[in-house]
Amino acid sequence: YDFDTQQLQLKGLKLAAEAHGPGLPADVTKLTVTTDAEIKLAESQYRLSKLKLIAALRGDKLPGKQLDATLGADVALDLKKGALSVAPLSLEAWDVKIKGALQGRGLLETPRFTGTLNVGDFNARELLGHFSSTPLNTADKQALASVSADLEFNASTSDAELAKLDAKLDQTRITGKASIKNFAHPAYRFQLALDNIDADRYLPPATAANAKPATPAAAAGAGAAELPLETLRALDVDGTLAIGKLKIAKLQVNDIKVGVNANAGVIRANPLAAQLYGGSYRGDLALDARGAAVQLAMNESLTNNEIGPLTQD
Repeated sequence: YDFDTQQLQLKGLKLAAEAHGPGLPADVTKLTVTTDAEIKLAESQYRLSKLKLIAALRGDKLPGKQLDATLGADVALDLKKGALSVAPLSLEAWDVKIKGALQGRGLLETPRFTGTLNVGDFNARELLGHFSSTPLNTADKQALASVSADLEFNASTSDAELAKLDAKLDQTRITGKASIKNFAHPAYRFQLALDNIDADRYLPPATAANAKPATPAAAAGAGAAELPLETLRALDVDGTLAIGKLKIAKLQVNDIKVGVNANAGVIRANPLAAQLYGGSYRGDLALDARGAAVQLAMNESLTNNEIGPLTQD
């Protein structure tokens, strides 16, 4: 400690703790923290270098009865400027490895955070197995074996934005952006695109009971009709979804475009468009939830489709 500069340095700091008892997330909680620290009291600046937090939790209520997680970071906090930097940042748990960085500003006034995350390739099927004793019932037992993502985000106490999404789900690439404005009365915005997906891989094995293909408008209308009126009236949504190639219920569909808009109890899915079997599909769905019951309007058309291959699939 330097009394003249009011600066404290800690080298090779190590804290180890083991806790037992009610109120803890696990029956046995072990934590180990190592870091180098530099604290400038006069400037209200705090820096943790080579911070490493290792958590080992054991208990019957935990997924798989155990959790081993490691957090690593370099942290710099300047309270006078209201600024925070966490870079680099790493987290590893359940064979999932995440790397990234986080920046914060306005911490003492209106906090806002920006950052990036890279989620390394992991087996989502095995991960979900930690949280449920019932195996996933998918037609393809190898589905969800490879998942990864790159994200750019920013957030405050009132809104959040996923400024960039670039993810892979097995052989499918998902790109786009999404946001939530005003957490008190959420407004959802999104623009998402999938290049190629075989949805049949992720659905339960086909049986006579569940093999009931429907047009996009019919499926969307049936799903929306199940929602309570209060939920439909509160929706504030504006977004688009594009899918290059889709296989579902054995049907092959290309160039799918879906637009969704919901505001003040009026929900519309338009455009609904796709190319299939040499022809095209066009749809328009409107739901009006302002009255005592949902009013549904659908307008759909199939044009120049090859009926033989279509009915066969």
